[in-house]
Amino acid sequence: LGRHADARRVFEILAAAGERQRKKAINVLWAAGRGADAFKVFGEMADMPVAPNRKRYICMMYDYLKKGDLESASEIRTRMVQGGIKLSTQQRQMFRMLAEARACPGNMLRNKVEICIMAQDIDEAIRWLRHMSHDDKAPPNAQSYNLVIASLWKAGRGDEAVKLFGEMTDISLAPNRFTYTVMINGHLKRLSNGLTPKQNENGDLEAALQLKAQMEQAGFKPDECTYHLLMAELCLAERLGDVTALFLEMLIQGTTL
Repeated sequence: LGRHADARRVFEILAAAGERQRKKAINVLWAAGRGADAFKVFGEMADMPVAPNRKRYICMMYDYLKKGDLESASEIRTRMVQGGIKLSTQQRQMFRMLAEARACPGNMLRNKVEICIMAQDIDEAIRWLRHMSHDDKAPPNAQSYNLVIASLWKAGRGDEAVKLFGEMTDISLAPNRFTYTVMINGHLKRLSNGLTPKQNENGDLEAALQLKAQMEQAGFKPDECTYHLLMAELCLAERLGDVTALFLEMLIQGTTL
C-alpha cells in the first residue's frame, strides 16, 4: 500500500468486519440453545486485535449466571479482568450467590430467580419460579415470589403480577406482609399514574382495599405509606367516609401520621 497509516486502516476495517460476523454468529448460536458453540466463537473474538466490548462481555456473563453455569461465567470474568474491565458490585454479588448455591444445591433455583431479577430478565425469573413449583425438593418460597411480583409492577406489568399472586394461592403458599404491601401499592400507584386499563378503571382501588382486608385477616398491618396511598385515592374518588375511617384506624393502631 505504500503507507503504514493506510495499511493499518485496512487491517482495522477487516478486523472490525470479522468482529461483526462473529457477534452475529454468537446471537444465532445463543438463540438456537448452542451456548457452548457461542462461547467458542466468543473466545475467538478475544484473540482478535479488536476484542469484544464491555457490553458483549456483560451479556455473555449474565447469560451464564442465569443458567447457573459458574465455570463459563468465571471464564468470562477472567477475560474481563485481563481486558481491564471491572466488575460491578452487583455482578460480584451474583457470583457469590451462585457459588453459595453450589455448596447448598437446595437453594440453587431460588438463587437463579434472584440472579435473573438482578439481571433484569423477569421472564427468565418467572420460568425458574414455575419450574420450582413442580420441584418437591426445592419448592419456591414467598421471597422468590415477592422478588418477581415487585419487578413486574416496576416494569408496568401489573396484570401479570396479579396473576402470579393468584398462583401463590394455587400452590398453597401464604403471602407475607411484603407480598401484600407490594400488591396494594402496585394497584394504587398504577391508579395514581393513570396506567389502569380502561376495562379496570375502578378495579385497582377495590382490589387494593380487598387486599388490605386479606392482609389484616392474615395478621399483618399496613404501613404508613400504604395508608397514605389509600387515603389519597379514596379522596380522589370522593369517598370521604372511608378516608375518615382509615384515619381513625391509624390513630387506634398507633401508625405514624
